[in-house]
Amino acid sequence: MVFRGTEETVGRLVETYGELLLHLAASRLSSATDAEDAVQETFLYLLEHDVTFRDAGHEKAWLIRTTLHRARNLRKRAAARDLPLEEAELSAFLQEKCRKSCKITCKCRERMLYYMRCSLRYRRFLHDPPGEIALDSLVTFWNSMDWDALLTAVLRVGAVLLCLTVHETCHALAALALGDPTAKGQHRISLNPLHHIDWMGLAALLLLGFGWAKPVSVDMRYFRNPKRGMALTALAGPVSNLALAFLLLLGARALGAVSPTGSGWLLLFRFLVMAAQLSVGLGVFNLIPLPPLDGSKVLFALLPDEAYLKLMRYERYGFFLLWALILFGALDGFLSSAVAAVYNGMVNLLY
Repeated sequence: MVFRGTEETVGRLVETYGELLLHLAASRLSSATDAEDAVQETFLYLLEHDVTFRDAGHEKAWLIRTTLHRARNLRKRAAARDLPLEEAELSAFLQEKCRKSCKITCKCRERMLYYMRCSLRYRRFLHDPPGEIALDSLVTFWNSMDWDALLTAVLRVGAVLLCLTVHETCHALAALALGDPTAKGQHRISLNPLHHIDWMGLAALLLLGFGWAKPVSVDMRYFRNPKRGMALTALAGPVSNLALAFLLLLGARALGAVSPTGSGWLLLFRFLVMAAQLSVGLGVFNLIPLPPLDGSKVLFALLPDEAYLKLMRYERYGFFLLWALILFGALDGFLSSAVAAVYNGMVNLLY
């Protein structure tokens, strides 16, 4: 039968197959608007042309096939819209050539399009040299950087180096004052951080909040009273950190009283406060009486000689116990409360 495109007959097909065709087109296209356009073009074609249908099944098959064809064309047009203007013009030019000349095969057309795209890229290369592109990328990277976070990280590294250097230098000074020159011979009486830093321990301190420096070598045989000498040498590190924190807060107090203007002074104030907090934390942490922390050496000095020597032999294994306690958070509550109490006490004393 010959289908005559009238509003009445097309309206019947829209009611019967419209929803089916819309779902079908939507499954092929990413845009609901494009799917509606594909269905609309199918029915507009019926209004403008006479179509022969054998039966109702042929009618449905023709509508589905035509809608899919329209959807495919719309998808190609959408892809062409996403191309840069020059490449879209090239593609249209070659398609027109393919229609006008059978000599240009599909493979040949793709090759021609490839070479012409290369030519476009070369022209863009001449228009936008790599130096300018690299400069634009550098400017974009510069503008997207979180400079405040980077500055905080730099200040934190400086504060950690200061606290660790003072801590280890005071260990070495105390050992020398009590008669042991071992640390002096190893150049540990120095304010150069490179003489004291263990890089793995520094990384752990910055990332995990728990780290270590190179231990100061001490020879108990130089001490008149070995147990007391070890205790005083160990105690020198934490005490120096608490003293350093007090001095840093005193400097911050003086700076706040003067109230200078300028970003440099504010940066110095931030550093003083940050270093004071870290120094208090390092001092309190090392007073915990667990090997190999300094507090254990002070506690062991109160024990009888036999128990002292036995515990010193097993001191190396305390490191693993300490790691386990830190990883499971067993010290978090106590340590936070102790650090906060000491720091707030210093602040209240100064302010």
